[in-house]
Amino acid sequence: MPFLLPRPWRWAYPRLQRWLPARHGQPLLAGLDRLASLFHALYHNDNYDPASNGEAWLLRRLAACHPTGRPSRVFDVGANRGDYTRLALQASPDGEVWAFEPVPAVFAQLQAAHGGDPRVHLLPLALAAHDGPLTLYADPRRSGHTTAVAGVQPGVHGLEEPECFERPAQRLDSFCAAAGITAIDLLKLDVEGYEQQVLAGAPQLLAAGAIACIQLEYGRANLFSRTFIHDYLRLHGAAYRLGKLYPRGVLWFERYSSELDDLIGPNLVLALRSRPDLIAALSLGQQP
Repeated sequence: MPFLLPRPWRWAYPRLQRWLPARHGQPLLAGLDRLASLFHALYHNDNYDPASNGEAWLLRRLAACHPTGRPSRVFDVGANRGDYTRLALQASPDGEVWAFEPVPAVFAQLQAAHGGDPRVHLLPLALAAHDGPLTLYADPRRSGHTTAVAGVQPGVHGLEEPECFERPAQRLDSFCAAAGITAIDLLKLDVEGYEQQVLAGAPQLLAAGAIACIQLEYGRANLFSRTFIHDYLRLHGAAYRLGKLYPRGVLWFERYSSELDDLIGPNLVLALRSRPDLIAALSLGQQP
């Protein structure tokens, strides 16, 4: 029966093209449109719960396939109150996490959660494309919305007058050189559209293949940072495979299509091309 569908669809499609737009705004059709959009977003994992959207899965998979049996070093950039750091420690009890959170009030909550844990290094600073002060825009009601990208607060979160202040920032290259860090197993970036600017501060680490895997947030904030999947492929595609994170694996992008830049988040993953074992372990449908 499926082989009979193309011919009726070729007949129906041009008629729907004329009929549906002419009835734009009718309540029943508008409801169907919203339902279809919701289904599309859910099907493509528009889910910001790390326990179920693939983030926890990724940590467990990285722990399982690390040469030493665990990812020895996770960088949690945009650590907020420490929920992701907690997931990383659960996945790798013997690993270490470097947690970066520049907002003082939020950093205090991060300290309260993980300050006594020798496995966690807490840093009250931002990572950026430069060394020096960085302007941040914050919502005092929602600690996870802080960004260095102007326009995100009103355009994405509806906050017309965000708090604006400066905090110290470093390039990732500068920080790691000073700390004597030569390798990162997972770099997690959740900085509300500023992710590529953090990567722009790590040209030496990236060129050396010192960062095995990168998880970065992708969504409507990218409209304001003007950084899209096309840019990540252009800038990093030679050294890294890029794909979207789903609850049980990464769907790798074979080539760029404008359809990929749909702004449906929450996370993209980059894995070193020089680590085919890692790419295979993270591939959607290949692992339980």
